[in-house]
Amino acid sequence: MDPNARDILILTDWFEGDFDNEEQRWFYTRNGGEGEPPHRRIHASHKRLHLPQIGEHVFHIQHYLDNDPSNVMRQRIGIFISEPEENAIRMRQGFYKDNERARDAHLDPSKLAGLTRDDIFFIEGCDVFWVRDADQYVANMKPKACAFGEGDLYRYSVHRWTLSATKLWLVDSSFLMSDDSMHIGMPVDQPFRMRRAKMFECDVTFRNEDGSTARSISGIRLHSQGGLVWFEPDDNGDVYGIRMRDKEYPFYSERPDFLLFSMQKKGQVRMAGYALTDVDARRVGFNLGWALGHCHREGYNFREPLLTLH
Repeated sequence: MDPNARDILILTDWFEGDFDNEEQRWFYTRNGGEGEPPHRRIHASHKRLHLPQIGEHVFHIQHYLDNDPSNVMRQRIGIFISEPEENAIRMRQGFYKDNERARDAHLDPSKLAGLTRDDIFFIEGCDVFWVRDADQYVANMKPKACAFGEGDLYRYSVHRWTLSATKLWLVDSSFLMSDDSMHIGMPVDQPFRMRRAKMFECDVTFRNEDGSTARSISGIRLHSQGGLVWFEPDDNGDVYGIRMRDKEYPFYSERPDFLLFSMQKKGQVRMAGYALTDVDARRVGFNLGWALGHCHREGYNFREPLLTLH
């Protein structure tokens, strides 16, 4: 019997989805931090792939920076394998030989249909090993095993993941082999603290003064961890956008959390309008008269009975 049989199912279930550290950056400022937060904005997208020719538990991994989906900083394939002899679950971190083919495969997994092991490569020593720690999973590389570079820049990677049902913390740094000084990244005790994002599909309609439709925008994909989408300028040259924030206030003990859905005008700090609702809401909208917005959770069936609410 495989002692990891249950854990690999839970781990890979939690691993799939989107995560973002917008809340970490917000809290730094609200908690008295000055200047730009030390952690850059990072968004992680992990999508399960059906590639039995590669493995049973296979994921496309894509991370981007600064709230800009085109600013991709990591694009890999993750293959989860139970290794009882290691008392762990190994995640092989593969690299695509054709990154353009794999780009945005979390949105369109069919791009990787037919992918084989000949289309990816691995770097020895750079896999991570997941172990259960209470109600979370923690993954590390073996010490100084993922080494690369030459001469004075010969260095090793520290890649540490901490995953629960709602959060993903990540350390991704490199250190010089000669003296263990940090080369790139953040100290190991200062991880990127990402929270799981809910994905919504939204529609926005702008109205003329007589109530007729000026323009409609549909099929907008928006995530709940500070997701922001700007629209093209209107006839007056004004630019509007919608934002969603799933707030987890650390300061209060009673009803501290809520979901904020807002309309914003570029160049203005004050929101043009907003709606507040429960964090588990599957539909949220606003009506400003001149603008209407509506979002629903991805995968939500409007005729779905309430008993199936997750």
